[in-house]
Amino acid sequence: MSSPRRGCPSSSSPARTTSRRSTKTARPSRTTPGSKPGACATRPARRPSPTTPASKSTPSPAHNVALLLERLRDVPVEGRRARFVTVAVASFPDGRELAAIGTVEGTIAAEPRGSAGFGYDPVFMADTGDGRTFAEMSPDEKHACSHRGQAFRTLVEGLAILDRAGHLESPDPDRGPGNGSGEV
Repeated sequence: MSSPRRGCPSSSSPARTTSRRSTKTARPSRTTPGSKPGACATRPARRPSPTTPASKSTPSPAHNVALLLERLRDVPVEGRRARFVTVAVASFPDGRELAAIGTVEGTIAAEPRGSAGFGYDPVFMADTGDGRTFAEMSPDEKHACSHRGQAFRTLVEGLAILDRAGHLESPDPDRGPGNGSGEV
């Protein structure tokens, strides 16, 4: 995407705020990977999207989809852009962390289609897909192009690289996180 869409941060530079927020909130435990997904959709008339923190209530996913479609009702398809972002984080007992970002860009459909998945899956059509919504795809098809799949595949690759380089060994407790080398 060469130019940022109104209401969405540029995809040319990863959203550092999302990454920082995610590493703070995506820790189900100190030893297991976690993720904190986020979404950004076009916001007509500068109203908060149901995908932003400005929506303080916790309505049902179906309500959020209906609200999003209502707000986009008069927006042409080229203005119905959306981006989903996931930051997958592996946290180690010694405080080290490895994070990987996955993004998927696409378009919000005019109406819900499909019954699989959750959240905005019935209305999100990925640019890398074939025109179906995530809810019309099998779990394997969705995983192949989704932000979560991308983030976790990247995290696994990063962990493998660190393991081959010997950086996943337990650090010397007297030298602190990262074995004192300054590297993760």
